[in-house]
Amino acid sequence: KVFVLDFDGVFYSGEHKFENIRNAIAQNKRKFLPNLTDAQYDQICQNHPEWTQAVRGKNIVENIYKLKYIYPQYDISVDGFNNWQSNDIYKIIIDFGQVIDTKVMKKLCKNYTVYVVSNSSQNHIHFYMKKLGVNPKWFKKVISNMFVEEDTTKKHYLKEILDAEKCLPQNAYMFGDTDESDLVPARKLGMNDIFVENSNDIPKYLEQILGKKL
Repeated sequence: KVFVLDFDGVFYSGEHKFENIRNAIAQNKRKFLPNLTDAQYDQICQNHPEWTQAVRGKNIVENIYKLKYIYPQYDISVDGFNNWQSNDIYKIIIDFGQVIDTKVMKKLCKNYTVYVVSNSSQNHIHFYMKKLGVNPKWFKKVISNMFVEEDTTKKHYLKEILDAEKCLPQNAYMFGDTDESDLVPARKLGMNDIFVENSNDIPKYLEQILGKKL
């Protein structure tokens, strides 16, 4: 069996976890298109209100690629967004009543092949793993989505994991808190998908899969 987990919303959950992100994105969005002049950037904001409204990483990246083709004369890429994610660790709200059971996760990683595949940067993941008492070295690999133009989803990362582990899709399990970002790519490959609403439920889901407690 191979287990793959998203990070945000899976290792920690809670109603207010992402309340600060909208402001963080609004304050830093200019950095996502750093090669534009202020006049060019203002033109994009005026002509494309969907750009100013995009908050989730997936939507931001989709807008960037859209703008790249609308304005081929401008130097537009996802590099600015990826750099911001890597260098600026934005504040999330962790409810320590809803966090991953570190003992269970350590045992899972010791006995099975476990990956993390997230839309967040390595710095973000490692910073908050430390706060949660999770060691990144437990996992076979911690992967950050680089939103490549050919496939901005997690699907190709999941396919690479299946191929590397020579694992049949029916023996692989994807844990995620977002259907579109986490579970749809897994289902397209035939993997089992587990929706996580509360991080406290993960040991229960693992017991159902493994037929035993960790």
